[in-house]
Parts: sequence; C-alpha cells; structure tokens
Amino acid sequence: MLMMEELIEIVKQTYPTLPALPGNFREKRALLEAVNVRLAEAGRTAVDEPTLNEAVLAIAPGARFENEYYRGDGATVAALRMIYPGCEAVVVLTEEARRAAHGQIVGALARIPAEDGWYNMIDLGPVLKEAGFDYKRLGFKTMTAAMQHVFGCECPTAERPVEGKQPQRFIRIPVERRA
Repeated sequence: MLMMEELIEIVKQTYPTLPALPGNFREKRALLEAVNVRLAEAGRTAVDEPTLNEAVLAIAPGARFENEYYRGDGATVAALRMIYPGCEAVVVLTEEARRAAHGQIVGALARIPAEDGWYNMIDLGPVLKEAGFDYKRLGFKTMTAAMQHVFGCECPTAERPVEGKQPQRFIRIPVERRA
C-alpha cells in the first residue's frame, strides 16, 4: 500500500512547481498520468483522482478543482483543471524587511493627498517607487497585497470618480497601523 507521504513526494517530483505557481492552470488528468507513470516505474500501483486530490491538497491547501469546458469541433470535452490561490499568501517578509517597507510607505504617503485615508493608486505608484518601495521586488503580485502584509490588515480598494476623468482605483491605507 502506498503511503500518503510517499505519494506527496512523488507528486512534488513530478510537478515541482505545484506550490509555487498560484494562479497557474494545469491539467489534472495529465498530472495523474505522469504520477502513475512514475509509480509504475517504481513498481507501485496506480492512484485514482481522489487520492491525487488529497496529495495535492496536502502540498497546496488552497487548491480547488473545477470543471473546465473546451469548445471543439461540435463536441464538448470536459477537462478537470486545478486552480491555485493567489501568491499573496505565499510571500512573508521578515520583521526587518516589513519595518523598512512600512517606513518607505509612510514617508511616501506624506507627500500625496488623501481623503479619509483613500489614496489614488495612479498617484501612489510613482511616489512609492521614488521612496524605494517596489512591491514586485519583494515578491508580491499586487500593490494591495503588499500593503495588506506590511500594515497587517485589509486595505480595501474601490473605484471612485475623479472630476474631469474616468473613475480611478483608490486604496485605503491605515497609516497608523503596525509600525
């Protein structure tokens, strides 16, 4: 009988980017076949989809499985795909890096206007870069995710009207939080 720990190691070897590629779509059937080929090479019995699901969830706890449909030549083929959660949860700054980022952000925020803590993201981006804060360099996918990590709370975003312009995206940053 194949132990779950062994299966998890085989899945990691077969698909090493599994926990590192949130938001990336992969064919579950292809992964199942590749894992079963490795198991056959090792003289082990094949696993089924529910068992593979357990192993994948042990590696990437937020993974979801959902049916995805393709348009074909008159026929609809159902293919199971795995969808991974966003990488924001993966990035964790050290306390020192978080404090440095907090200082850069607070220093930059003093230079741009805000209405009740809401900052225009179009104005905010260049000012933060000038201050030395680059959320992508820190490994975050979005500025919002970086702000939430640095300040330790939700930083809601919303589209708001700007006089004479199209609505623009604003972010509410609780500057007083978590220095």
